[in-house]
Amino acid sequence: MMEYTSLGCTGLMVPPLCLGTGFWSTHTGVPEALEVMDHALEVGLNFWDTADSYASGGSESVIGQGLKGRRQRVVLATKVHTRVAADPNKAGLSRTHIMRQVEASLGRLKTDYIDLYQMHRPDHQTPVEETLRAFDDLVSQGKVRYIGSSNFSGAQLVETEWKGEANGFVVPSTEQSPLSLIRRGVESGVLPWCRKYGLAFLAYSPLARGILAGKKYRPNQPVPKGSLVEEMGAHTEPWYPEALRVMERLESHSQAKECSLSQFSLAWVAAQESVIPIMGARTIEQIDDNLGALEVEITAEDLALVDELSPIGVLG
Repeated sequence: MMEYTSLGCTGLMVPPLCLGTGFWSTHTGVPEALEVMDHALEVGLNFWDTADSYASGGSESVIGQGLKGRRQRVVLATKVHTRVAADPNKAGLSRTHIMRQVEASLGRLKTDYIDLYQMHRPDHQTPVEETLRAFDDLVSQGKVRYIGSSNFSGAQLVETEWKGEANGFVVPSTEQSPLSLIRRGVESGVLPWCRKYGLAFLAYSPLARGILAGKKYRPNQPVPKGSLVEEMGAHTEPWYPEALRVMERLESHSQAKECSLSQFSLAWVAAQESVIPIMGARTIEQIDDNLGALEVEITAEDLALVDELSPIGVLG
């Protein structure tokens, strides 16, 4: 039986894991994605995250197909910011772009409301007040239930919360940024502010682009062709060699705990206060394996080992 929790300081109840859909319609075909959505609802995994930019809108379109007849069962999150055309006004967080893109997203998703509408990244050219006023209007119109931010720094979170409250606008209920056993930078600069303002933290890439998913990657070995690490260029990052060393140590530790490395990694992220990992499961088997993380107990010994192998801020 899935246990649910409040999304930050809202009354919206969500499961302790979120289903990421960034590669649907590209790496995951439509039939497979529909099967994954069916299974996710069967096991109670009803919190789904997408964006208008994922597969150029393809991810939202696939979800729109899967939502038919069961919209009320899903807590749906999407995002806005990324450029969608060469027109200078078709990117960012201006009122013009937000109002255009929310209609486009609603059309692809085949719904009349979005549960969580997120600023995909900061917009340094648009005043925060303009952005929040647009979101506030969407909430008043019933097209959006809650709003969130993504890839914001601690200072940007504070500015957004302060200016929103000062003007009586709706303010973010969530922040979405990367967090994993390997990349822990947000623990010092972002998570404390999320907790202060009551924001839920949605952790994307909790398996570090697949490095923590299994035995595919090894030190001093070529990066597997066609892997997510190769595609996203993670193997060129300065932290990559050390990340593999950490991965090997944690793999042995996970085996001793009788769980998979991916389960231990997700459990560690989920054990952080007010944090919900976003798992990018592409198959039913991956969903079931990831759900096993909910049965893994993270002990003081586990926390100490992670701190030893991957101190905050060292690998990113």
